[in-house]
Parts: sequence; structure tokens; C-alpha cells
Amino acid sequence: MNFVNKNRSLFLFGLLIALMAVPTMISCSENDPQSANLGDSVIGDLTEGLGKCTDSREGKVEFYEADSSFYKCHNGKWLLTEMPESSSSVQETLKSCSSVYDSSISSSGVGPSKVQTISKKISGVSQKGPFLTGTTVTLYEMDSSSFEQTKNSFFVKLENDKGEFEINAKDLSSQYVTIIADGFFNNEVSGKKSLSRIQLYAISDLTNRNTINVNVLTHMEYERILFLVKKQGKSFEEAKVQAEKEVLSIFDIEAATELSAEDLSIGGTTQDDAALLAVSVLTLGTDMESSFSERISKIAFDIREDGVLNDEQIKMDIADGIALYDLTSVRENIMNWKLFTSVADFETIVEGYWTKAYEIGLCSAERDAEIVENKNELSRNNGQFYVCENEKWRSAAAVEQLLGSCSNKNLNAVSVMEKGVDGELRTPMQCKSSGWEKIDVKLYDELTIDCENDGEVKVGEVSGKLYVCKGGKIDAPTLNDLVITEGYSGNLWDGSDNLWMGPYEGYWGDWYTPIPSNDRGFKSNFFNENGKVVEIISEKAISQENGIRLTYELDSSVADPWISLGPGREYEQIDVSEWEGICLAYASSTPFSLTLHSANDSEYVNDVFAVIPASIALTVIDVPWKAFHRPDWAGDKENVMEVVQFFQGFALEFRRSFGSNESGVFFIGAMGKQFGCSIKK
Repeated sequence: MNFVNKNRSLFLFGLLIALMAVPTMISCSENDPQSANLGDSVIGDLTEGLGKCTDSREGKVEFYEADSSFYKCHNGKWLLTEMPESSSSVQETLKSCSSVYDSSISSSGVGPSKVQTISKKISGVSQKGPFLTGTTVTLYEMDSSSFEQTKNSFFVKLENDKGEFEINAKDLSSQYVTIIADGFFNNEVSGKKSLSRIQLYAISDLTNRNTINVNVLTHMEYERILFLVKKQGKSFEEAKVQAEKEVLSIFDIEAATELSAEDLSIGGTTQDDAALLAVSVLTLGTDMESSFSERISKIAFDIREDGVLNDEQIKMDIADGIALYDLTSVRENIMNWKLFTSVADFETIVEGYWTKAYEIGLCSAERDAEIVENKNELSRNNGQFYVCENEKWRSAAAVEQLLGSCSNKNLNAVSVMEKGVDGELRTPMQCKSSGWEKIDVKLYDELTIDCENDGEVKVGEVSGKLYVCKGGKIDAPTLNDLVITEGYSGNLWDGSDNLWMGPYEGYWGDWYTPIPSNDRGFKSNFFNENGKVVEIISEKAISQENGIRLTYELDSSVADPWISLGPGREYEQIDVSEWEGICLAYASSTPFSLTLHSANDSEYVNDVFAVIPASIALTVIDVPWKAFHRPDWAGDKENVMEVVQFFQGFALEFRRSFGSNESGVFFIGAMGKQFGCSIKK
């Protein structure tokens, strides 16, 4: 011990003896009724020796070693006090002032030397995902009365990408601290390092803890805690518990335990850790990282006064930002950091949040293949449809909105899309592993038609094509399957003398045989009733052969293959003003069109047509003018009656775009004006 210290010790010993001779007035706290009397002397700047006189130290007495005097904090200034009166209990009084002085007094009777303060090593992790190297983590002391930051602060910079920090906090006069993490972080949703800096706050009581974690929950509860303490007089502990419950309730989460947010980690294994990770993922979502900072700040200030998130748009933006996202990738991203051995089950919480916001509920095994619509008008996905598949929601394809879902539950099922694709009116579809796909009409018919007895005639739902059951399966009819067992008549030709007498010597001109060409793509043959191949070039020949029998096959490699047959068109217009329509006596395995030609147009754009249904048996049909209409490609140039006015001829056409099949068999026996055809029994 040097000379100065010897003299100092002697002085303090003497001072203690003197103090023991007078009753003590030294206060142990600012509320002690025996506060020391203030003298008139105001001392200058003693901050260096005594520290700043703040509101939290109001009324406290300090011993200043430099001049061996006592000073009391009053109204922001240190005031010299009078010497306390003598008391034999001074030593016990000093010992009891543990909140103001060091807790021990030496056995030699040396008095207190300084105010008791808190010095601790505080560790923790700063996480969104984990904050990265270079992040600044700062601890601020909070005044225990006003809960305002004091000038006492400590900071460190992270030296790894784990978010871990350790701060040596010294001489804190309050147990309440705020910790702020400011830096870049590992984005658990994208799996990449963040492009934007963020700040996260935490407020805590150091009384019984040495560890404080900083995360989105500690950040969003921060303003609410301060409001409850400062404005509503809650204790810090009460405010903390209440604020944490209120923050979790925003995300429809009920804490599993009486948690403290600063104890949680996104790499933890408890249900509460899962809640933290879920909230972290929800508030970030797939939006820009800058939106995340703005969002959590808005939440923190929105709930500050009433503990309720009143901004419904924020709630919906959170749902929109994570809806349908593959949460498995989030789990993989976290595990790829190699910081944690497992990840708690956060997915159910996340999916529960956005599906509740969309009012569609969780997808369960019982709801497999169900299609629902998001009807929330605040959502940017309003009006979108979702399919429940394998206990996960997915976006419904446009075709699923028409046909229903295509999932494992109805794999290989078939349906018909009424509006069609590729310009078709009705399109057969099948559910495959890749979704609904267009299938061939014949395949659709094979999948949907049941054959019980051979010889049964079946009709394709979409194609209208006729089939004959053979060996338990449908088969395309042959000419022999057409039922032409009855006679027929018509006023154009019928194989008898009952011919319609037109202006051209008893028949209507040459009947042309289709000639294949590159742009029409077909194969065809004409047969007589004995199966002999014949060439039909006139109406008389048709009469002699007792009707036309035709087989055809359209070339699928041609864009729109078609075959057309009928009287030639190189005539003057024919007066059919007294007709009401046209009749046919026919049998056909496939639909075909009856087309009227107009002498008013050489480009066929004024032609009109009517689709004639298939029929295995000989059938008579009357087609009124009103049943004819224009093809879509022709435009709206002329109505049907204008075509009739310039009627020049007709054609029987087998065309895929008009509903005909790729191949078929056909018989035409008679033709004429409406109601002029009949079957002879």
C-alpha cells in the first residue's frame, strides 16, 4: 500500500468512527422517508466521479472520494449534503443499502465506496434467419423508471454467420435493457443471403437472465411492452406476458407455454420455437426484403395501443406472400446452414394462417380433389381456384375449373370440356399425371361406352359417331352394318319413276365424284348395293345403283381434311322459293353436313350448312331452312334466306371441323324438298 492509500484508509476509518457517533440519515432509496437534508452548496460537474444525476438516481446519496464528501442527486444536479447525524447503527444502515452501495463493508470498518451496479456478460443469437458477419449488436441501458434509453450502451460486431453475439455490459444502474441487431441475414425463404439490411429489437429484464435472443417476435412486441409499462402502469413482467400473447394471436397462434420471446430460436425443437419460425416465414414470405422491414414495423406500431392488428390489408398481404409456397424448401434451406440438428414443425402454422385468410381451410385427406375459390376481396389472389391434393393445396388449372380437379383420386377419369380447345365445340379430356389432357374421340368412346351384346349400336357422346358392339368392344361400322332393308322414295331421285322434274330435263345435272387433292386429304370409294366399286357421275347412275354407298378416310396429317360430293355447281341458280327446306333418306356411321351453295359467291363464303346426325338404319330427315347457319370462318356477310334466294346446289360433306369422324361409311338414297322423302314399308 502506498502513502496515498495509507492516508486514505486512515481518513475513511476516522470518518466511520465519526459517523457512528451520530444518527444516520443516509437514504437507501429515493423513497426512503429518512432522506438526507440538502445543504445550500451546489457543486459543479461531478459526473466523472459520481456519474450523471438522472431521474432514476433522484434522492440517492453518494460518497465522493476526491473530497471525502457526501452528495445527493436532486433535479439533475449533485448537491453537497450536511454531515449525517451520529448513530451507533451506521454500519448496519450502510450494509442495508444494497441498492445504492456495494453489498460488503470491510471488517476494518471502512465504509461504502460506490453505488452497486450490474455487470454481466450477455450472450444470445440474432435471427431472422441468422444475422451475418459484420452485423452490429448494441445493448442500451433503459432507465428503470422512465424506460427511456440512457447513454450507457455497449456494442459488438458479429464475427460469424450464426447470429451469435456476446456483450460485456458493465456498471448498469438498471436491470432493463434494449438490444438492437442491425445487419444482413440469411433468408430462410429464398435460401440466400439478404440484399437488404434490417433492424430487430428486443427488450428484457437482466435480473434473472444472462441470455437474450433477438428475433421478429421480440421486435413486434417491443412498442406494445413500452406502452403497457409507461402508459398503463403495468409491471414489466405483466406487460411482457401480455404483449407476447397479443403478437402471437395475430398469426392465430396460442403459446404452448408461458414463453419469453427472447428465449426462442428458429432452430429450436419446441412448439414455441416452431411458432417463432412460422411467424418469421409469414412476415417475410416471398415478397421483397424491404417489404418485410416495413411490414413488421407497421405491425409493431399498429398493435401498440390496443394489442390488436387492425389493418386487415396487412393480414391479407402476409397470406398472399406465402400462399402455396413450398415450405419444404424453407426447411431444407435452414438445414443447409448446418447450424441446427432439426427444425420444428412450423409448416402447419403457416398453412393454417393463409388458408384461414382465404377462407378455404386446411387441405386434408378427406377433402382430396376438392376445388375451392379464394373469395377474399382484399387478396391479390381473389377469384383464384385451388385443388386439394395429397393434403396440400395447389392452384387449379383453368380446365379444372370447368371439369373439376385432376388428381390421384380420379386419375384416368374422362370428361368433356364443353367450350373446347383449338376452336372445337366439345373436347374429350382425360385426367393424367400431368393434368387434364385432350384425347382422341375414339379413345373417349372406348372408355365411356359399355358393350353387353354383339350387334348393339352405340352412339359416341362427343362425336355422335355410331359403333357396333363386337366381342364386347365397340367397332366402327362397315357398309354391311348399315341397315338398308326397306325401300325409300324421294322427289329428286329414288330409283323409280318418281323423279323430281326440274328445269334440266328431269335430273339435276352431273353428280361429281370427289377427287383427292393435297389440301383436302382423303380416300374414298363408291359402291353399289352388291359391293362393287362404281363411278357415280350422274343422277341416273345413282338411280340405277339404288343409291350411293360410300366409304371414306380423312388424312390426319392435313390441317382440315374433308370430302364433298353432290351435284355439280356449274348451273344457273335454281328457284326453290316455294321450298321450306330439304329432305334426305340416308344412313351414316358419322355426322356430316348438308351444305347449300350460293350462286352469288364464288369463294364459298356465303355457303350455309346444317349438321346431320349419324344413323345406322335408313332414316328420313327434313332439314328446314332455319336449321342452316354460316360457318365461323365465313363471317357475317349474308343470312340464310339470301343464300336460298340464290340457291345453286348442295353438297354432302364429311369434314372434321363440322363434327365428322376420321373415317366412316355412308348411304344416300333420296333427296329433295322438305317433306318430299319417305321410307316404303
